[in-house]
Amino acid sequence: MTTFVEHPEKASKGRARTLATAADLAIIHKSEIDLAIWTRPEKAEAYQEVVTLSLDQLPPFRLESVAVAELDAALAPHTAATPALRTDIAELAKLYARLLRLTRVRIRLETVTTDACSLFHVDRVRLRLLTTYIGPGTDWLDVTAAPDERIRRLPEGAVALFKGSLWPGSPGCPHRSPPIKGTGQHRLLLSIDEGPVR
Repeated sequence: MTTFVEHPEKASKGRARTLATAADLAIIHKSEIDLAIWTRPEKAEAYQEVVTLSLDQLPPFRLESVAVAELDAALAPHTAATPALRTDIAELAKLYARLLRLTRVRIRLETVTTDACSLFHVDRVRLRLLTTYIGPGTDWLDVTAAPDERIRRLPEGAVALFKGSLWPGSPGCPHRSPPIKGTGQHRLLLSIDEGPVR
């Protein structure tokens, strides 16, 4: 039987690191690291804001390419009822952009009720930021662990940077959506990356 591990720091001797602060996420630039996990000490105000909403009130949206300097204005129409969520998304997008020295980012906020992306895969990007505001966190594969403990799960609210197949010299970090179909659970998932690399 597969073991889900709620405490990713137990896998920190592999190619993943669990971090205490946002500034520590810069460790993702090290060649031996494929996954950086920032476990926020307590849930951001945004989590308290969205947890009170019903599924049809959650504000899914997609911005294919938005200038970092215009984030607040671009997010405002999609998050009018959730100002704390808007602030949190903007801060995470700016953090991601600083790490890669970008001026534009792609942002996707979606509600998930099925087993979308249920197979382990590596994204065709350099780096992707994922955080789950509501529901089970993303599963990731720790190939350095014992066979029955290789599937690990991010805690709800953790911010993770996953290297993808386009990061030079890295195989990327395999991950998947946690299986929730038929459980009655749903997820509010934020994804930030730089969009297609041409």
